[in-house]
Amino acid sequence: MPELIAVNTATYTVYDTLKDNETKEELLERANLAKQEEIACWTKNCKEYPETESFQTYLKQAKETEYKIMTWDEFEKGQRDYLLHDKIKEITEDEYNEMLNMG
Repeated sequence: MPELIAVNTATYTVYDTLKDNETKEELLERANLAKQEEIACWTKNCKEYPETESFQTYLKQAKETEYKIMTWDEFEKGQRDYLLHDKIKEITEDEYNEMLNMG
């Protein structure tokens, strides 16, 4: 049986793999519990530091998280589609140089 993983389909990132003697349903439950904990954490941070806009962004991302159980092959195909779904956008020389100077 192929290895099963929990994937955040909003960002196509892996949450975790199926543990020994764990069912798919338990893995999905564990991933969704982590999502609820992350939402609670960012909600608390937003209340304590309302001026920090990035916390609002992180809270929104946490709320948009959706987990799906899939095989590694399904994940790789889905991630490829996710990463390549946008059309190629031509950038200016200034935009290119600005990206090189990030960091």
